[in-house]
Amino acid sequence: MYRKPFTERVDRISLPRGFRPPDFSLFSGKHAQSFMEHIAYFIIQYGEVGSEDDYKLKLFGNSVTFITFYWYIKLPNNSIDTWTEMEETFYKQFYKEEPEVTEEDLSRITQFLRESIESFLTRFKEARLRCNFEILEGEVVALAMKGMLVQFRKKFDDLDFQDFYHLTIRFVRYEREVAVAEILSKKYYICKYIIKLEPPKQPATGLSKSVKFYAYDVSKIEKIFDCLLAYKIIKLPLGHIIPPPKEIQKKTYCKYHNSWSHFTNNCVAFRNKIQARIEREDFIVLEPAMGVDFDPFPPEMGAHMDSINIGHMPSDR
Repeated sequence: MYRKPFTERVDRISLPRGFRPPDFSLFSGKHAQSFMEHIAYFIIQYGEVGSEDDYKLKLFGNSVTFITFYWYIKLPNNSIDTWTEMEETFYKQFYKEEPEVTEEDLSRITQFLRESIESFLTRFKEARLRCNFEILEGEVVALAMKGMLVQFRKKFDDLDFQDFYHLTIRFVRYEREVAVAEILSKKYYICKYIIKLEPPKQPATGLSKSVKFYAYDVSKIEKIFDCLLAYKIIKLPLGHIIPPPKEIQKKTYCKYHNSWSHFTNNCVAFRNKIQARIEREDFIVLEPAMGVDFDPFPPEMGAHMDSINIGHMPSDR
């Protein structure tokens, strides 16, 4: 039978009228979040209620889960009467000493082969925040540059960044706007997934007139990317290595940008690139009922068409 670990005095305390516990991440004891971080989140997210010790003690059980919640309900009944006692008990059970990060540790942080610049710089920044010593901003910039993949580092080797913030802004902007897959020129190219989409006869209610209309079915944009890549119509820049299908399945990843910030199917930039190529007549838009088992454009029309071997195409997701 479940029994509350706090005393009857605390149990009799009424919470403020109309108070509703907020939703926030729970402490499980399994992840990297420290007990001190959890206590801080708990107090801040409970607002004014979090400033009253007795309220905090009464509500603390709502902020833990999994093995931490099991530990909480196993505490002896009537064993804790103050918030300080709760903190000390929690501390003894879940305190993990955070290893101090040295300058040598920072110098060993390197960008993984398939890691984006943004992800690498975020890891570097988090490690820097755990340093218990002062380090000059110029040294931070130099260490971050040293840890990057060489193809990115060479792009800005001749620039002096005044601080880590400006370095991050410049590199992330470059990665998002420049270091993307390149679509090569190929007149009258046919891909079975570039299928015509009829414009709506009447604009949907409430839609802005500025909403972009695409001449093709954008729901197949990832398949279009895979098709163009398979037949070398898309060229990946140096360092742009697409992870295996199992690694990116059901994860937020864009093949065009090599970024973990959005899905390929939601990539507006790639959608617009395909639309622009259609308008230039680089790509032929197929009618919905048309397949690629026959050639709708004879050789005399100058159209180029590749037969597609489904066995070599990436699996549908």
